[in-house]
Amino acid sequence: MKVRKIIVSIVTCLSLTLTARAATDTNILDWNFAHAGNPVSPDTEHSILPPGSTALATFLGPADYYFGNAFNDPTHYGSPTGVWDMYGTLNLSLDRTSLAPVDYILQITQFVDNSGFLPGTVSVQNAQHTLLEPLYLGRTVVVPRTGSMFGVWVMDTYEWTSVELFPNDITLSIGPGVGSGELLLDNIRLTVAGNLVVIPEPSCALIGMVGLVALGIRSRFRYSARV
Repeated sequence: MKVRKIIVSIVTCLSLTLTARAATDTNILDWNFAHAGNPVSPDTEHSILPPGSTALATFLGPADYYFGNAFNDPTHYGSPTGVWDMYGTLNLSLDRTSLAPVDYILQITQFVDNSGFLPGTVSVQNAQHTLLEPLYLGRTVVVPRTGSMFGVWVMDTYEWTSVELFPNDITLSIGPGVGSGELLLDNIRLTVAGNLVVIPEPSCALIGMVGLVALGIRSRFRYSARV
């Protein structure tokens, strides 16, 4: 019986490995901060999550404040109704990993003022796995300045490619960048391109990695034989 359980475990782990190699999915985590919850789950209407997964946005402080309609006077701040005034750190998390490299696209909708007090510069860090500097794809104005508005609402887009995630889960920490004391956030969207799977047990992870190596060696021999 014990041997049978071991065989089933090996088959399951190798199946996980093959699944990770087989497909690339688009996973979307969209937070619109329409309510003051902390931590808060993504908006289900605009998100595409792996079945059974848990994604959260958590404001860690030391000084983060939620403002609803009372703060968002359309005269000065335009149409968004519900924003976070963030001096500290925002942690984005998803309890999934990938055996193959993944790509990230991070889109941040925030208020940028005319005086330079809110320049919109952002710092993104990850303590669990190596995350190289992103490629900045540019800024789009989503709510232009009209009348006596203090600034504009913009969406900044950042991209990371070939992120080595395994065996860690997805975790990004966002905070004010150089020259920015705070961020005024209306929406965060993280798109992960890759086949995401449940984080395996350590033994399963080892078997999976051995399976990847074995598949690579087999493919190399087949290629050499054809040559």
